[in-house]
Amino acid sequence: MSDDRDIYRINAATSARAAAEARTQSARELHREEEELWLALAERSDAIDGFAKSAIAALDTDD
Repeated sequence: MSDDRDIYRINAATSARAAAEARTQSARELHREEEELWLALAERSDAIDGFAKSAIAALDTDD
């Protein structure tokens, strides 16, 4: 019986470790996606800022 319990514990520990590794991998992927989204947002923000400055400059020259 002791051997059966040991096998069960080993299997449970192996499963728990595999689940933890999967969660860690998922967290890494989500973090990477989040970084990509922040970079895209920063690029768009810079583009919008540049467009706004150009539009303001164009309006200022029309006076």
